Amino acid sequence: MASIDDKVEALNFRAQTTRTAEQIAQLLSDAAEVGGTIAITRVGSGMYRGSVQNLVRVEQAEFTVKLTKAAGGAVYDVRFTVDDYLRARSVIGFTPVSPWRAPAYEPLRTFAERLQNGL
Repeated sequence: MASIDDKVEALNFRAQTTRTAEQIAQLLSDAAEVGGTIAITRVGSGMYRGSVQNLVRVEQAEFTVKLTKAAGGAVYDVRFTVDDYLRARSVIGFTPVSPWRAPAYEPLRTFAERLQNGL
C-alpha cells in the first residue's frame, strides 16, 4: 500500500493543451467548485495559487498551477504541483495508532483529475 506522501506526489502532473488562457482559468474555477473547499487566486501572468480549506477555514493544502507558452505558440504547457499539505494520524496518549493521512487528499485528487481531464 502506498504511503500518503506517494499518493499526494502522484497528483502532480504536466500536460499540454490548445485551450486559451481564459478557457484554462474558467476550467480552474469549475474544477475548484467541484473539488469542495478550494480557493484559487491568480498571482501573475499564467500563475495560480490555490489552497484547500476545511469547513472552519483551516488551510490543509497549498498547490500551484503554472501556464507557460509551449514552442507551438497556440499550445500551453500546464503544470500542477502540490506545494504543501497537512499530515495527520490518530494518536492515543503519545502512541500513534494509525498511518499518516492527508485530510485534503480527496479534494486535491478530485481537483487534479477534473483539471487534467478538462485540458
